[in-house]
Amino acid sequence: MMQTSTVRVRGVLGATLAAGTLLLGACVAPPKPPTTTTTTTVAPTTTVAPTTTVAPTTTVAPTTTTTTVAPTTTTTTTTTTTTTIAPTTTTTTTTAPPAAVRTAVAMTCQGTAIGQSSTSGLNSGVTTLVPGSVTPGGAFAMKLTADPVVVPTTGGGYNISYLKSLTVKFAIPAGSTFVSASQSGGSNLGSGAVTVSASGSIVTLSVPGNLAGGTTAILPDVTINLQATGASGTALNAQLFGSSYSSFSIGFTARVTGIPLFGSTDAVTKCYAPVNPILGTTVIS
Repeated sequence: MMQTSTVRVRGVLGATLAAGTLLLGACVAPPKPPTTTTTTTVAPTTTVAPTTTVAPTTTVAPTTTTTTVAPTTTTTTTTTTTTTIAPTTTTTTTTAPPAAVRTAVAMTCQGTAIGQSSTSGLNSGVTTLVPGSVTPGGAFAMKLTADPVVVPTTGGGYNISYLKSLTVKFAIPAGSTFVSASQSGGSNLGSGAVTVSASGSIVTLSVPGNLAGGTTAILPDVTINLQATGASGTALNAQLFGSSYSSFSIGFTARVTGIPLFGSTDAVTKCYAPVNPILGTTVIS
Protein backbone atom coordinates (compact mmCIF):
# COMPACT_ATOMS: atom_id res chain seq x y z
CA MET A 1 0.00 0.00 0.00
CA MET A 2 1.39 3.41 -0.95
CA GLN A 3 0.39 6.45 1.12
CA THR A 4 0.26 9.64 -0.89
CA SER A 5 0.22 13.05 0.79
CA THR A 6 -0.36 16.10 -1.35
CA VAL A 7 0.61 19.37 0.29
CA ARG A 8 -0.19 22.60 -1.39
CA VAL A 9 1.07 25.81 0.18
CA ARG A 10 -0.31 29.11 -0.98
CA GLY A 11 1.52 31.99 0.69
CA VAL A 12 0.09 35.48 0.54
CA LEU A 13 2.55 38.26 1.58
CA GLY A 14 0.80 41.43 2.60
CA ALA A 15 2.21 44.81 1.45
CA THR A 16 3.42 47.32 4.06
CA LEU A 17 2.28 50.93 3.48
CA ALA A 18 4.73 53.52 4.91
CA ALA A 19 3.52 57.18 5.39
CA GLY A 20 6.09 60.09 5.27
CA THR A 21 6.62 62.25 8.29
CA LEU A 22 5.35 66.01 7.90
CA LEU A 23 7.48 68.61 9.78
CA LEU A 24 5.97 72.11 10.25
CA GLY A 25 8.56 74.91 10.51
CA ALA A 26 7.81 78.31 12.37
CA CYS A 27 8.14 81.78 10.45
CA VAL A 28 10.23 84.61 12.22
CA ALA A 29 8.24 88.05 12.77
CA PRO A 30 9.54 91.50 14.05
CA PRO A 31 10.41 91.29 17.61
CA LYS A 32 7.56 91.43 19.93
CA PRO A 33 7.49 90.95 23.47
CA PRO A 34 8.73 87.63 24.29
CA THR A 35 6.25 85.23 23.38
CA THR A 36 6.04 81.84 24.86
CA THR A 37 5.95 79.44 22.13
CA THR A 38 4.69 75.99 22.76
CA THR A 39 5.99 73.47 20.35
CA THR A 40 4.05 70.37 19.93
CA THR A 41 5.88 67.62 18.33
CA VAL A 42 3.63 65.16 16.79
CA ALA A 43 5.18 61.80 16.46
CA PRO A 44 5.03 60.60 13.00
CA THR A 45 2.14 58.39 12.47
CA THR A 46 2.93 55.18 10.97
CA THR A 47 0.09 53.34 9.58
CA VAL A 48 0.83 49.69 9.48
CA ALA A 49 -1.46 47.79 7.36
CA PRO A 50 -2.58 44.78 9.23
CA THR A 51 -0.43 41.86 8.35
CA THR A 52 -2.22 38.65 7.80
CA THR A 53 -0.04 35.61 8.02
CA VAL A 54 -1.61 32.66 6.48
CA ALA A 55 -0.05 29.53 7.77
CA PRO A 56 0.91 27.22 5.04
CA THR A 57 -1.92 24.93 4.32
CA THR A 58 -1.02 21.28 4.13
CA THR A 59 -3.57 19.11 2.56
CA VAL A 60 -3.08 15.64 3.78
CA ALA A 61 -4.69 13.05 1.69
CA PRO A 62 -6.59 10.59 3.76
CA THR A 63 -4.35 7.71 4.73
CA THR A 64 -5.70 4.30 4.16
CA THR A 65 -3.79 1.64 5.96
CA THR A 66 -4.40 -1.77 4.63
CA THR A 67 -3.10 -4.62 6.70
CA THR A 68 -3.01 -7.88 4.94
CA VAL A 69 -2.98 -10.74 7.33
CA ALA A 70 -1.73 -13.85 5.70
CA PRO A 71 -4.15 -16.67 6.28
CA THR A 72 -2.93 -18.99 8.97
CA THR A 73 -2.74 -22.55 7.88
CA THR A 74 -2.63 -25.03 10.67
CA THR A 75 -1.12 -28.27 9.56
CA THR A 76 -1.62 -31.21 11.81
CA THR A 77 0.86 -33.95 11.16
CA THR A 78 -0.07 -37.34 12.44
CA THR A 79 2.94 -39.50 12.93
CA THR A 80 2.27 -43.17 12.65
CA THR A 81 4.94 -45.34 14.12
CA THR A 82 4.95 -48.86 12.85
CA THR A 83 6.92 -51.29 14.91
CA THR A 84 7.73 -54.49 13.16
CA ILE A 85 8.62 -57.28 15.49
CA ALA A 86 10.60 -59.95 13.79
CA PRO A 87 9.00 -63.32 14.30
CA THR A 88 10.73 -65.34 16.93
CA THR A 89 11.84 -68.67 15.68
CA THR A 90 12.45 -71.21 18.32
CA THR A 91 14.32 -74.20 17.16
CA THR A 92 13.90 -77.18 19.35
CA THR A 93 16.17 -80.08 18.67
CA THR A 94 14.64 -83.28 19.82
CA THR A 95 16.60 -86.47 19.72
CA ALA A 96 14.23 -89.13 18.57
CA PRO A 97 14.47 -92.38 20.45
CA PRO A 98 16.30 -95.06 18.49
CA ALA A 99 14.15 -97.32 16.39
CA ALA A 100 14.57 -101.06 16.05
CA VAL A 101 16.03 -102.10 12.71
CA ARG A 102 15.97 -105.54 11.14
CA THR A 103 19.01 -106.62 9.19
CA ALA A 104 18.90 -109.60 6.85
CA VAL A 105 21.64 -112.16 7.32
CA ALA A 106 22.49 -114.69 4.62
CA MET A 107 24.02 -117.76 6.21
CA THR A 108 25.53 -121.01 5.13
CA CYS A 109 24.92 -124.14 7.20
CA GLN A 110 26.62 -127.50 7.48
CA GLY A 111 24.82 -130.54 8.83
CA THR A 112 26.62 -133.66 9.94
CA ALA A 113 24.96 -137.02 10.61
CA ILE A 114 26.29 -140.58 10.67
CA GLY A 115 29.73 -139.38 9.69
CA GLN A 116 28.51 -137.54 6.63
CA SER A 117 28.15 -133.76 6.05
CA SER A 118 26.09 -131.64 3.74
CA THR A 119 25.68 -127.88 3.33
CA SER A 120 22.72 -125.64 2.66
CA GLY A 121 21.78 -121.99 2.79
CA LEU A 122 19.72 -120.25 5.46
CA ASN A 123 18.15 -116.83 5.11
CA SER A 124 17.73 -115.29 8.53
CA GLY A 125 17.93 -111.90 10.19
CA VAL A 126 18.29 -109.97 13.44
CA THR A 127 16.29 -107.01 14.74
CA THR A 128 18.47 -104.59 16.69
CA LEU A 129 17.82 -101.63 18.96
CA VAL A 130 20.89 -99.61 20.04
CA PRO A 131 21.54 -95.98 21.03
CA GLY A 132 23.27 -93.80 18.49
CA SER A 133 25.89 -92.56 20.93
CA VAL A 134 27.29 -93.00 24.41
CA THR A 135 29.65 -90.87 26.46
CA PRO A 136 33.15 -92.18 27.20
CA GLY A 137 32.86 -94.54 30.14
CA GLY A 138 29.08 -94.47 29.89
CA ALA A 139 26.73 -97.41 30.14
CA PHE A 140 24.51 -98.47 27.26
CA ALA A 141 22.51 -101.48 26.12
CA MET A 142 22.09 -103.43 22.91
CA LYS A 143 18.85 -105.29 22.34
CA LEU A 144 18.99 -108.07 19.73
CA THR A 145 16.30 -110.45 18.56
CA ALA A 146 17.01 -113.23 16.08
CA ASP A 147 14.32 -114.11 13.56
CA PRO A 148 11.77 -116.76 14.53
CA VAL A 149 12.74 -120.34 13.73
CA VAL A 150 10.38 -122.29 11.56
CA VAL A 151 10.96 -125.93 12.47
CA PRO A 152 10.72 -128.06 9.33
CA THR A 153 9.05 -131.44 9.23
CA THR A 154 11.34 -132.91 6.59
CA GLY A 155 14.88 -132.46 5.39
CA GLY A 156 17.03 -134.28 2.83
CA GLY A 157 14.17 -136.67 2.19
CA TYR A 158 13.88 -137.64 5.83
CA ASN A 159 11.45 -136.72 8.56
CA ILE A 160 12.42 -134.21 11.25
CA SER A 161 10.86 -134.83 14.61
CA TYR A 162 12.16 -131.78 16.48
CA LEU A 163 15.03 -129.38 17.02
CA LYS A 164 17.00 -129.08 20.21
CA SER A 165 20.01 -127.32 21.66
CA LEU A 166 19.43 -124.14 19.68
CA THR A 167 22.06 -121.47 20.27
CA VAL A 168 22.46 -117.95 18.90
CA LYS A 169 25.76 -116.17 19.53
CA PHE A 170 26.34 -112.39 19.61
CA ALA A 171 29.71 -110.62 19.68
CA ILE A 172 30.64 -108.14 22.40
CA PRO A 173 31.83 -105.01 20.55
CA ALA A 174 35.50 -104.10 20.76
CA GLY A 175 35.84 -100.91 22.82
CA SER A 176 33.24 -102.01 25.36
CA THR A 177 33.17 -104.13 28.49
CA PHE A 178 30.46 -106.67 29.25
CA VAL A 179 28.35 -105.86 32.31
CA SER A 180 25.36 -108.20 32.16
CA ALA A 181 22.86 -109.83 29.83
CA SER A 182 19.25 -110.93 30.04
CA GLN A 183 16.52 -112.43 27.90
CA SER A 184 12.79 -111.82 27.79
CA GLY A 185 9.77 -112.86 25.81
CA GLY A 186 9.60 -115.62 23.25
CA SER A 187 7.14 -118.42 22.72
CA ASN A 188 6.97 -122.05 21.56
CA LEU A 189 10.38 -122.64 23.06
CA GLY A 190 9.80 -126.11 24.48
CA SER A 191 10.02 -127.22 28.07
CA GLY A 192 13.66 -126.46 28.76
CA ALA A 193 14.80 -123.29 30.55
CA VAL A 194 16.03 -120.57 28.22
CA THR A 195 19.28 -118.94 29.34
CA VAL A 196 21.73 -116.25 28.25
CA SER A 197 25.40 -116.30 29.21
CA ALA A 198 28.67 -114.59 28.40
CA SER A 199 32.08 -116.06 27.82
CA GLY A 200 35.00 -114.04 26.57
CA SER A 201 33.72 -111.87 23.73
CA ILE A 202 30.56 -113.94 23.17
CA VAL A 203 27.03 -113.67 24.56
CA THR A 204 25.07 -116.88 23.91
CA LEU A 205 21.32 -117.41 23.93
CA SER A 206 20.53 -121.07 24.66
CA VAL A 207 17.15 -122.69 23.99
CA PRO A 208 17.34 -126.37 25.01
CA GLY A 209 14.00 -127.27 23.39
CA ASN A 210 12.55 -129.47 22.20
CA LEU A 211 11.03 -127.46 19.34
CA ALA A 212 8.48 -129.67 17.63
CA GLY A 213 8.50 -130.03 13.87
CA GLY A 214 5.96 -127.80 12.13
CA THR A 215 6.01 -125.11 14.83
CA THR A 216 7.44 -121.60 14.77
CA ALA A 217 9.63 -120.74 17.72
CA ILE A 218 9.64 -117.02 18.62
CA LEU A 219 13.05 -116.38 20.06
CA PRO A 220 13.37 -114.10 23.09
CA ASP A 221 14.94 -110.63 23.07
CA VAL A 222 18.52 -110.56 24.30
CA THR A 223 19.62 -107.39 26.10
CA ILE A 224 23.35 -106.92 26.54
CA ASN A 225 24.42 -104.23 29.01
CA LEU A 226 27.83 -102.74 28.29
CA GLN A 227 30.18 -99.98 29.33
CA ALA A 228 31.92 -97.83 26.74
CA THR A 229 35.63 -98.17 27.48
CA GLY A 230 37.04 -97.17 24.11
CA ALA A 231 38.31 -93.78 23.04
CA SER A 232 36.00 -91.03 21.90
CA GLY A 233 34.99 -91.65 18.31
CA THR A 234 35.06 -95.43 18.61
CA ALA A 235 32.21 -97.20 16.80
CA LEU A 236 30.71 -100.00 18.88
CA ASN A 237 29.16 -102.37 16.35
CA ALA A 238 26.52 -104.94 17.15
CA GLN A 239 27.09 -108.16 15.19
CA LEU A 240 26.61 -111.88 15.32
CA PHE A 241 29.61 -113.84 16.46
CA GLY A 242 31.10 -116.38 14.05
CA SER A 243 33.15 -116.66 10.92
CA SER A 244 33.22 -120.40 10.11
CA TYR A 245 31.49 -123.71 10.74
CA SER A 246 33.79 -124.35 13.66
CA SER A 247 33.26 -120.83 14.98
CA PHE A 248 29.58 -120.58 14.21
CA SER A 249 26.78 -118.05 14.80
CA ILE A 250 23.72 -120.30 15.04
CA GLY A 251 23.71 -123.98 15.93
CA PHE A 252 21.07 -126.61 16.56
CA THR A 253 20.52 -130.33 16.45
CA ALA A 254 17.76 -131.88 14.38
CA ARG A 255 16.22 -135.25 15.26
CA VAL A 256 15.94 -137.08 11.98
CA THR A 257 13.83 -140.22 11.68
CA GLY A 258 13.14 -142.89 9.04
CA ILE A 259 16.74 -143.48 8.06
CA PRO A 260 17.25 -146.98 6.63
CA LEU A 261 19.33 -149.23 8.85
CA PHE A 262 19.75 -146.45 11.42
CA GLY A 263 16.21 -145.51 12.15
CA SER A 264 16.70 -142.18 13.97
CA THR A 265 19.77 -140.04 14.42
CA ASP A 266 20.83 -136.53 15.38
CA ALA A 267 22.05 -134.16 12.70
CA VAL A 268 24.22 -131.42 14.17
CA THR A 269 23.95 -128.19 12.19
CA LYS A 270 26.21 -125.15 12.39
CA CYS A 271 25.68 -121.87 10.51
CA TYR A 272 27.57 -118.61 10.00
CA ALA A 273 27.39 -115.58 7.74
CA PRO A 274 30.27 -115.32 5.23
CA VAL A 275 29.49 -111.59 5.12
CA ASN A 276 28.75 -110.67 8.71
CA PRO A 277 26.70 -107.44 8.54
CA ILE A 278 26.73 -104.71 11.18
CA LEU A 279 23.39 -104.85 12.95
CA GLY A 280 23.65 -101.48 14.72
CA THR A 281 26.26 -98.92 15.80
CA THR A 282 26.78 -96.86 18.93
CA VAL A 283 29.48 -94.18 18.76
CA ILE A 284 31.44 -93.08 21.81
CA SER A 285 31.21 -89.28 21.89
